[in-house]
Amino acid sequence: KEIINILKKFSKNIFLVPATEICQKELKNKVIAGIYLLSLAVFKNLIPLSTRSILKAIKKTIHEKYFKLNKRAFKLAKQNYDKI
Repeated sequence: KEIINILKKFSKNIFLVPATEICQKELKNKVIAGIYLLSLAVFKNLIPLSTRSILKAIKKTIHEKYFKLNKRAFKLAKQNYDKI
């Protein structure tokens, strides 16, 4: 609560997202929580990037072996963005 109170001094838009738990439960992998959070921020219009550019960047930077899993995290964020 202390950290949240400090953050509220800088922004009223604070979202607490248990991304690690969500990714572990839904995708059986908690490592991709960062992609989930990035995608969620894009869907909530918190950062000015298009969904297309995010997917393109993921494909370019993530090893091909892990692309499908990261794309699933992206889609999961899309499904959940209005719930958070």
